[in-house]
Amino acid sequence: MSTTAEDPSQWFAKFHPTYFFDNPKQAQHGSGSWLVLAEQEVEFSEEMFWKVIDRWTNEAHLVIPPLSSVEIVSETTLETFDPTASTRTIVRRLIPKRKEKDCEMEERVEYFRDAEVSRVVYTPMLEQAPDNSDPAALLPFYYPKVKSFGYSYIESGIGNSRESHQSLIRLEILPFPSTDHFLPTDKMRYALTQLFHKLYKWCVAEVVGYCKRVHHDIMVPKETYMATYAKLKDKYVEKWVRDWPEKTDPRKFVFEDIAIASFLISLWEMDRDEMYSDRKPAFVDLGCGNGLLTHILTCEGYDGVGIDLARRKVWNAFEAEEVGTRLVAETLHPPTARYPEADWLIGNHADELVPCWDRLGPVLNFVLDVLPRHLAGFPLSLLDQVCRNPLLFPLPQRRQAPFRRHRDGTRQIPRVCRLHPRPGVTVRVQGRGGKLKDSEHQERDGGGEEEVADAGGGGKGDWEYRGESGHVRGKGIGSGERGEEKG
Repeated sequence: MSTTAEDPSQWFAKFHPTYFFDNPKQAQHGSGSWLVLAEQEVEFSEEMFWKVIDRWTNEAHLVIPPLSSVEIVSETTLETFDPTASTRTIVRRLIPKRKEKDCEMEERVEYFRDAEVSRVVYTPMLEQAPDNSDPAALLPFYYPKVKSFGYSYIESGIGNSRESHQSLIRLEILPFPSTDHFLPTDKMRYALTQLFHKLYKWCVAEVVGYCKRVHHDIMVPKETYMATYAKLKDKYVEKWVRDWPEKTDPRKFVFEDIAIASFLISLWEMDRDEMYSDRKPAFVDLGCGNGLLTHILTCEGYDGVGIDLARRKVWNAFEAEEVGTRLVAETLHPPTARYPEADWLIGNHADELVPCWDRLGPVLNFVLDVLPRHLAGFPLSLLDQVCRNPLLFPLPQRRQAPFRRHRDGTRQIPRVCRLHPRPGVTVRVQGRGGKLKDSEHQERDGGGEEEVADAGGGGKGDWEYRGESGHVRGKGIGSGERGEEKG
């Protein structure tokens, strides 16, 4: 295996599988008659195949998004020369994200190895189905509707060079005995082809030495965030998706703001013993848009106010619930803006406020700054005013495009405001979305990230304001994950 990372694009370009969904090939394994649904020639070795399968066994949620985690119930190994007997058997419990809707399910994972074929087989451990009933109905929605499915690695090349490994990987299924003939639905076909594609990509990544390009700071444990998100989703999604009074798509805003609220609440609860032992933190949401984030946080017992330039129709619905939601329509004047009652200043995709954000931050104790990923709607008049500031945009750079000057100026603001990343922090400025190409030459929307300062390690995103009056700490998050702008 290579010790340095290679460009995997030429490997990904070789993925041209042959599918047999309409006319499956037969394959005999032991006493079972299996159906081959997909086949692909590969140049990687059996070792790479098993590395990926081992990881998938322990971290199935990485390839099956509806799962949150996996628990290993039992594991047994057997030394055998019988190719029909498994050399390793693992019983695992699949734990779904939506525990209130999807049941946990145990699954048996079996490894088979012989001189020519290596196989892994996944079999759901179902309760006995009633007579004349379809056993597939007992399977969760995300699981293939088959008795068993698996992957095979068929060795057909011998040698150490990659060119000699013209082997095969296969996707195979064992239908339920009650099924007269195999008729895959579009959903099942899509799920199986995606899994097969992931198997190929992950094996290639093992060969070329995949190295993650960006290591994001982890401020909240995933389990804590997921539990909070599930609770808030149950409380708010159905009502506001159903009763949304605006013309915009409620699903976009409701799910996005629930996710942000879940992160904030999880983070605040972690800091509560240290910083807010006798109360919950207060906040101000600048550029609050539709105000849903402010409303959710208020309903959860956090005192705060949302401020935006114009009032929205949905504000009436929030205020009618009489839970104390405060939403104010006013113009923000950064040089004089002061919010002494706030512990946190929130700005989710606050667009034109971005150049002013770090000037507001030192006045408060903490800042949540989610920079917009797409700034196509940035007001050109305001952008021109900001770009004319010689302190932020030196004259030699004026020949650059307006957005580049805006981005470069935003990058300089922490330095101008004497904000310095604490040890263990990486600060990034997000570029405007464009058409990028990933390693598989598929176009996707996104913005480039430029590393601004790296003090080493992966910290919590803490800032220190080093001014004449002393140090004021703060927390910041750069380059938001979502590409949408807040309404």
